Amino acid sequence: MDTKNIGKIILISSVSTLFVAIVIVGGGFFVYTNYPQGWVADFKTERQSNAVIKKAGKVVRLSEGEKPQVSVVLDAQALKQNDSFFESAQNGNAVLIYEQSGTIILFDSTRNKVLNMGMVATSSTQ
Repeated sequence: MDTKNIGKIILISSVSTLFVAIVIVGGGFFVYTNYPQGWVADFKTERQSNAVIKKAGKVVRLSEGEKPQVSVVLDAQALKQNDSFFESAQNGNAVLIYEQSGTIILFDSTRNKVLNMGMVATSSTQ
């Protein structure tokens, strides 16, 4: 095989790899921004999450020894239709999920009020 053919093969495989990577990243971005239609989303920064945890901890005793996943409600109406736990949810409320203890808390951080609290089945509680 001569060096021209090897160069073409390397170029074609590099372009193909780049194309596949772009498709994967683009598809991931599309799913991240559009699914599941924005019912809930993780807080943008750890600082925001920590602030919500601190506020909730002043109102209710939180699970010790584990850090919760903290999300924000983006589409309260959709959540209400799918789960009675979110009956009193409003857009902007926080959802704290403690996987080890299986605790879920719906928290209104603007009013410093727990709207609902319950148990959720997680991989570590089943």
